[in-house]
Amino acid sequence: MDSGEEKTQSLLDYAQILWKRRVIILVLFLLASLSTLFYVMRTRPIYEAYTTIRLENVGAQGTLLSDLAALRRGNPIETEIEVIKSRSLAEKVVTALNLNFGTTGQSKDFSGKLEEIILTRDFPYGDYVIEIVSKAGAFKLRGLNGTTIGSGKVGETFATDGLSFRLNSSSFSPGDSLFFRVADPVSAARRIQGSTTVRPVKGANIIRISARDTSPTLAARIANELANQFLKQNLAYARGEARSAKEFIQEQLAVAADTLRDAEEKLKEYKEKARFVLLDENAKENISTLARFEAVREEAKMKKIEVERRLSLLRAQLAGKGAFADYKIVAASPIVTGNPVISKLKGNLSNLEMRRAQLLEEYTELHPDVIEIESEIEKVKEELSKSIRQVLETGPSAADPVYQSIISGIINAEVEAGAIEDRIAALGEVVEVYNSKLEGLPEKEITLARLTRRMKVGEKIYTMLLTKLEEARISEAMKIGNTRIVDGAIRPDRPILPKKKRTTFLGAVGGLIIGIGLALFLEYLDTSVKTGEDIERDLRLPFLGAVPSVRNDHGGALEGDEEVLKRVLISRFEPGSRIAEAYRTVRTNLQYVQLDKKYRTILFTSPLPEEGKSTSLANISLTFSQLGGKTLVVDSDLRRPVQHRIFGVHKFPGLTGILVNEESPDEVISPTKFENLYVLPSGPIPPNPSELLSSDRMKQLVTQLKEEFEFILFDSPPILVVTDAAVLGGKTDGTVVVVRFEKTDRRAALEAKKLLENAKVKVLGVVLNDVKTERALGGYGYHYYYRSYYPSHYSDDKGEKVKKKRKRVSSRKRTALSGVTSGLRSVLRSSRWRQGRRKRIS
Repeated sequence: MDSGEEKTQSLLDYAQILWKRRVIILVLFLLASLSTLFYVMRTRPIYEAYTTIRLENVGAQGTLLSDLAALRRGNPIETEIEVIKSRSLAEKVVTALNLNFGTTGQSKDFSGKLEEIILTRDFPYGDYVIEIVSKAGAFKLRGLNGTTIGSGKVGETFATDGLSFRLNSSSFSPGDSLFFRVADPVSAARRIQGSTTVRPVKGANIIRISARDTSPTLAARIANELANQFLKQNLAYARGEARSAKEFIQEQLAVAADTLRDAEEKLKEYKEKARFVLLDENAKENISTLARFEAVREEAKMKKIEVERRLSLLRAQLAGKGAFADYKIVAASPIVTGNPVISKLKGNLSNLEMRRAQLLEEYTELHPDVIEIESEIEKVKEELSKSIRQVLETGPSAADPVYQSIISGIINAEVEAGAIEDRIAALGEVVEVYNSKLEGLPEKEITLARLTRRMKVGEKIYTMLLTKLEEARISEAMKIGNTRIVDGAIRPDRPILPKKKRTTFLGAVGGLIIGIGLALFLEYLDTSVKTGEDIERDLRLPFLGAVPSVRNDHGGALEGDEEVLKRVLISRFEPGSRIAEAYRTVRTNLQYVQLDKKYRTILFTSPLPEEGKSTSLANISLTFSQLGGKTLVVDSDLRRPVQHRIFGVHKFPGLTGILVNEESPDEVISPTKFENLYVLPSGPIPPNPSELLSSDRMKQLVTQLKEEFEFILFDSPPILVVTDAAVLGGKTDGTVVVVRFEKTDRRAALEAKKLLENAKVKVLGVVLNDVKTERALGGYGYHYYYRSYYPSHYSDDKGEKVKKKRKRVSSRKRTALSGVTSGLRSVLRSSRWRQGRRKRIS
């Protein structure tokens, strides 16, 4: 058999298994289909609404934190998605939409409705009831524990700590009630998180926010509110630094105003007291220049405070990441502090700041020389930051871009702070020079000069702070965030779940798969005999043939007295049937189990009762009688004999009479209605069957019968029930074991084989009886022969040709079948067979 045929037979095996277990598969299929259908019909529909937002210039908010975030994130959109999915943002949605507030019931005839609900976290969670107490519409709000929270009136706004609403109703009466519940916003926020999906749109800086709910309107509201809250939060973050800078300037402006006011008052008091004290033009010029430098120095000091605030924020952020120790190791290590390039750049920066301060003694900040020196200062700062970053790339934070970006920001701020310190120091030296010039004035003029200078410095600082405050206000107003809504959510028309057709289909397919899996599993657990391959592989015995089910072909049982011959002896009354041909195949295989030996006395047994051995023996005996030799059926089943009923002969005196009463075999053996076929019935059931069958008289009887009959077939009880078959098998040429399709367990058949072999009984082979599938019938390809050849070439009982379409058989199989048929003919025509037929006993 080639691989193609093996694959076909394997598929046929699976198909037959599924057909045999079709009831289980069908039940599970219908059960799963109906259960799924019931589920989808009873499940509340779920709607989904979505909104899309666009991120513009992600990470470029102009704030220090956002700048650092942009440096340390590979994909800023992922961070924004996590922000949208956060619990804090979900809580804001819950608060905005009052999702932790809901009515739970009301009186039967009451149609009250709560509107304009405002709920805060201050209101305790729990269940509450609004009860109408008067015909005028007065009501009381109580907890379910009976505690009165407040009173109100229908149609008017009710307000208490953490809750306000308006109760509207067209009709009401005392005793009407409305129940509502205030849930924990955290749990409501978790439900929002579980029902929303946030994902990026591939290839674009767009985020899609989807919300699901059993209410289509609420699904759209949740999606829109989540987007709105994200936009508000994003805008608040964007304006955070500008607002912080504005607040800092406002604080410094208040201090500068007080300082200027104090300076003006003291100058005024001194002028009134000293009277005619005047300063010459040179002194006035020195005071004006000194005031200008002191104002610049104060501005640098405030700038330093701002930079230090940024440093504190970054260091706190770094400490939260657990990496500040790493930074301090790097920043304080000789790699940084002793680096010659970094040291040189720091020296250059200090010298440039000093030159800038010197130039400002002669020129203003708009002078080309001052502008040029400021440009050089910025270049040195960039080179210094770059050099420090290169050192950091090989430090302990090199493997973590988050730490490295924060540390890089700290280094940049420290570089800027160092530059400011150099500027303050340079300006301080200039201020000291001009102070020394004023020291040569008379005492009264020095005092006046100092007070005048203090006032002018205050004026300049106050003016500068006013300018900075306006700049900060403009900067805050210009921060509009980096997000905008592309499409708002709209109310969905159709639910997305359950998907009725798909779910029902998947449920049905799942039921079918489970059914098929269970069928295959049950088949795996089934250890009964099913095919000839099972017999040859597990029992290691010759497979003599497979007999189709009589019930399948005739629709009746084997028990009963009416028409027993016609229903049981298929080999005689339907010679062209598949069953008759199967029995002839068994007969032929028995003749040629061993070519050099002829088996004339054959015992038939089975492992267990009701496996069809008696029926098989009766039909096989008919096939032997049709060869022309005298054939005897001996009913040696002395416990439940049936052969006398099958062939319609008298039961008494039978085999028991011969063995016990020494009756003559010629007087006991009964002829049948069929030529060359005789029956020796069992006779009365003895109390000791095994002893009778093992007696010398039984041995003599077998020898005597062999002289008169060419073939003798013995029917015996099941081998696993009693030992009769093992006892009698030793007195015959061989034993045939009959097993029943899908009923006889392989272990029982194997045990029967062991019992017979232990008794030194020759086992000729096994007959597979009551087969209901073509696969078991064929075994080696013979099922084509059964299904097409014989029904087409034999007539029915009325002599009419069976008009059945012949099944196509491939040329290769027809050649094989022709070879089998020719071989059987040549064997039947052999000299040994012809000599056997001439041994007739009249």
